[in-house]
Amino acid sequence: MKGILSGKLKNAVHGALTKELGQDTAKLYKDWANLTEYADNLASASTK
Repeated sequence: MKGILSGKLKNAVHGALTKELGQDTAKLYKDWANLTEYADNLASASTK
């Protein structure tokens, strides 16, 4: 459930940033969001 929700939120923020700040900034945000999600997944995998 959390993944679905965060995906929708990520897309909404990405869309808003694209409109307000342009494609480059939005892409940076998306890359950052993907990296933080990856780091979260790594952290949770290492604690199991």
